[in-house]
Amino acid sequence: MNASGRDWVDVIVCVHNSLSVVRPCLESVSAYTRHPYRLVIVNDACDWKTTGFLQDFLKDFKGSSLLLENAQRLGYLKSCNRFLERNEAAFTLLLNSDTIVTPGWLERMVRCAMSDPSIGLVTALSNRAANLSIPMPPGINCFRMAELVASVSPQRYPDAATAHGFCLLLTKKVIAELGGFDPAYGEGYGEETDFHMRATAAGYRSVVADDTYVYHVGRASFGSARREEIFKVNRALFMSRWECAYRKQLQKFEREDPLRPIREALPAQGAIDITGTLFRAVRRGREYWSLYGVRGLPGKAFRYFSRHGLERRQGLDFPATPKARVPRDPLRVTYFLPTMEVYGGVISVCQLVNELVKQGVDARLAVLERRDTDAWHLPMLTEPLVYAQDRSFRKHLPDTDVLVATFWSTAETVQRYVRAHPATVPVYFLQDYEPWFYQETDPLRKKVTETFAGIPNRIVKSKWLAAKLSEHDCATQIIRLGLNLDVFYRREVERPPGLRVLAMARPGTPRRGFPELLRVLGRLKAGCPAVEIILFGTFDEKSVHFAHTNVGFQSNPDAMAKLYSSADIYVDLSHFQGFGRPALEAMACGTVPLCSNLGGLGEYARDRENCLLVPPQDEGQAYAALKILVSDSELRKRLSAKGPESATPFCHRREACETRAYFERLVATRRGGGP
Repeated sequence: MNASGRDWVDVIVCVHNSLSVVRPCLESVSAYTRHPYRLVIVNDACDWKTTGFLQDFLKDFKGSSLLLENAQRLGYLKSCNRFLERNEAAFTLLLNSDTIVTPGWLERMVRCAMSDPSIGLVTALSNRAANLSIPMPPGINCFRMAELVASVSPQRYPDAATAHGFCLLLTKKVIAELGGFDPAYGEGYGEETDFHMRATAAGYRSVVADDTYVYHVGRASFGSARREEIFKVNRALFMSRWECAYRKQLQKFEREDPLRPIREALPAQGAIDITGTLFRAVRRGREYWSLYGVRGLPGKAFRYFSRHGLERRQGLDFPATPKARVPRDPLRVTYFLPTMEVYGGVISVCQLVNELVKQGVDARLAVLERRDTDAWHLPMLTEPLVYAQDRSFRKHLPDTDVLVATFWSTAETVQRYVRAHPATVPVYFLQDYEPWFYQETDPLRKKVTETFAGIPNRIVKSKWLAAKLSEHDCATQIIRLGLNLDVFYRREVERPPGLRVLAMARPGTPRRGFPELLRVLGRLKAGCPAVEIILFGTFDEKSVHFAHTNVGFQSNPDAMAKLYSSADIYVDLSHFQGFGRPALEAMACGTVPLCSNLGGLGEYARDRENCLLVPPQDEGQAYAALKILVSDSELRKRLSAKGPESATPFCHRREACETRAYFERLVATRRGGGP
């Protein structure tokens, strides 16, 4: 390394597990950084899989690099300080491990820092950066967003009200004078803001690179309860030192609003939602009434709405006329979801869209409603388009090369759209055999079946689904589902002694076999009271008449992987599965599944090789198989060892590659380029 280089940068990434965000972060740094730099990775006592990845990544890394190993976890603050103490480069950039950088990012950060010798700190813009946040407009992904921001930015490099540590550039001079972060902030949170205040008090400028956009997942460091606890303690410490000066800087920043030109130049954020505004008015009115009574209510309400304005839907219910030109990527793909709920099918689509974006596809989500569910908090590299109604979707959906129906209720809308836009290729993504969602006497079963023939291009996740579609004379393309194996792997978790049986409770979905599950688990508990039974999901506690542990609804994949890893056996007595994502997740984590043998599980499930399979709705065989697993530790050990190996081929990156290739062939054929 040329440490005396005028603009050489040390890029420091502190890592503690969270491999699912670490991998794309480091891969983006490698792919999109052209400015001279050294990559410094701090392994802050990571688990076996994350450590292995970091070592393998640096073996193949082409540039200058350094790996620092912490024998025990030090936390972000101490890990950064450990390196800052030996700083030699002209600039040091602290990059959170849950970010994705974009082309030209480091060149712009350095150019900003070198524009004024008094600059000591530079922060990028992001989707999640408090007062430096610029939300992605609906239908725009993080890479297109970075291009947009760069194209409309006035490049004024305004003074920031505070620095943000997710992507923070420090000059050698400011580090030499101020040292590192204050250890008083413990595990972190607030240390970069404290450094910012110390720097500005010493005469340095802390600025925002208003032409640089870096995607930030956020909240990946701590659990929510722990995060709130640390935040309260550190905020109190910060305010005791800097409250007066900080509030002056913040008020000045809000008054001048230096990021307004960028926000105003971006595509519209959404239509005014009068209904949403009225609901919010009623809700706030009740709050003010309880606090102030009728006295003062009008003034409080006026001040609130003058500050927050009218509610806007997060979608485009009118033709988008962006003031900034939106660059077009080679392939534009839109997945159409009827709703956003935390179900396996929705998770699969969101995961696939994210991975297509990483692979250079202009992939996006369109949804017909927005209810406040946990699915909206899934990390998304593109902001979903939300439409109030079917007609609005068909009228205002941005141009797309491929439009994908994801459920039978979206198929007819896709067909209508394609009739009006013949250049668009329709695709039907079938994740389950949906006619069986309904009773034979239900007229919806026939309606679902009729949708199969309406879209000529069909993707299924298993040979079983392909065979079911062939019964309707419908050919399909098989692209097996992919798991994010950076999430689902055997975790090193503490657990009490004894055997643990895990099961999902979904009483609202009859095909999941909840009544049969309870009867089988109840018999097990009666015969083997020492076995701990853990249920996750949403269910009425009164319906369970045996001792159990209820861990509730699980929407966090990382927490789910730890839950699988803490159990010995996973039981799923669904009547059928289009693929069976949970059983494969359990296998990947070393948990032995007991499942029904009907459906797409045949893609990976091998009876007595990596799991036990029983006929659906046969409670007697299910109970007998469960008793065998409980009593035979050698069998469990053998099946458990095979699980991760069985899951290896089902990688989400492989699924995205195959999907992209399939879409490209379809588009080439539609454009006359041949298959």
